[in-house]
Amino acid sequence: MKTPLNLLICAALFGLSGVSHSETLTHWKSSVSGISDPSIPDRANWWELFDDKALVQLVDGLDLTTPQLAAAVQRVEQARAGVTLARSEFFPSISGSFGGARSQLSQATVAASAVRTANQWDAGITASYEVDIWGRVRNNVRSARATWLADKNVVEALRLSLRAEAADAYIALRGVEAELLIVEQALVTRRKNLELTQQQKTAGAGSDLDVEQARADLLAAEVESSSLKQGRMELENILALITGQNASNFRLPSTGTLPGVPTLPRVMPSELLQRRPDVAEATYRIEAALGQVKAARTAWLPSLNLQAGAGSSAENLGRLDDKAAQTGAIAFSVSIPVFDGGRRRAALNAAEASHQEGLEQQRQIILAAVADAESSLGKVYWGREQRIHAEASAEAAARSASLMSSKFAAGGVATFQQLLAERLRLDAARLKVRTQTAELRSVVALVRALGGGWNN
Repeated sequence: MKTPLNLLICAALFGLSGVSHSETLTHWKSSVSGISDPSIPDRANWWELFDDKALVQLVDGLDLTTPQLAAAVQRVEQARAGVTLARSEFFPSISGSFGGARSQLSQATVAASAVRTANQWDAGITASYEVDIWGRVRNNVRSARATWLADKNVVEALRLSLRAEAADAYIALRGVEAELLIVEQALVTRRKNLELTQQQKTAGAGSDLDVEQARADLLAAEVESSSLKQGRMELENILALITGQNASNFRLPSTGTLPGVPTLPRVMPSELLQRRPDVAEATYRIEAALGQVKAARTAWLPSLNLQAGAGSSAENLGRLDDKAAQTGAIAFSVSIPVFDGGRRRAALNAAEASHQEGLEQQRQIILAAVADAESSLGKVYWGREQRIHAEASAEAAARSASLMSSKFAAGGVATFQQLLAERLRLDAARLKVRTQTAELRSVVALVRALGGGWNN
């Protein structure tokens, strides 16, 4: 069990053991979809592995009913618009103009003129374009695209989280139902025991103590039944909240059975870093911050701007289309930054700090991912061990209670002995259900830790 896990940890620590960030990022891009290919790594429909139609229907409907997910998708659309906005700087800015004016010249000027008032009509088109010599626009586009990809992985992380929470709550609810079914069966048995004890007392073979012990056991089982019904109601309301539905109208038919345990792969997938959307998000955040750093560095370099314009200018509106009224200009300008009071330095420092923050966050996320996978693998392994022992215990307790019940009916054992055997049988049966539920929930936790399922 530990060997595959060690291989997994070694793979996860690829970027934490002396490998440079650029090499880590290159490995990431070559393994997953890079900046040039924004597709999210394919994740299996892991909830179908539990072979439960109600669970499949519940999880499949999350995308359509959850407000959280819908809001996150809109944030992705905002980031997509940011990419389009950044790309627009690759193209010239073109604008058309039309206007008219009537002006009166000053009488106090040296240049005297007989005409002191004049009309002027202008129409034209102008174009302006900043040549991306140093890559400022390219890096801004790269940063915006990485931000968009990061936001897409935020949606994937949220979708994975909601699906895992829904599956976990569903399994817990089915576990409560299975326990409730066992308690309800115990209620039937304890009612019969109380009746039999009362009959034995009437026949002189029992006492008031025996009757009160049997009644106390019956009442205790009724308390457990009410408590389990309350727990099921609360879990049903949690499922309604997760799926974005009104708790007053949400109803899940009771089955009393747990989903099947999926078949786990013998070796965990080594591409943990490629599958977890939170790791992918952190990587793209670093890429976005790196683009901002490179763009900020170009602020010290000269910028080249090209302008061109053409149009017409005339005193009379009707003469704008005359050849003599045509105007035109071509120009360029070079801007060299000299002094700005430290604004450029501050912008660069902020961008570099944001990039370094992203690196540290990515490192923390990778460490958390490995720890999460380690804990989840341990829970699955030891949970299976507990379930096997609990099943054997439940079988032994059931046989003991059956033998004791037969002897009690024949008057061969005391009432307290029979009641003790029934309590042990009930406790063992419920423990069996709880370990089965815990194992299933640990599988869901493992799915979440691995970024969403696996391919057998």
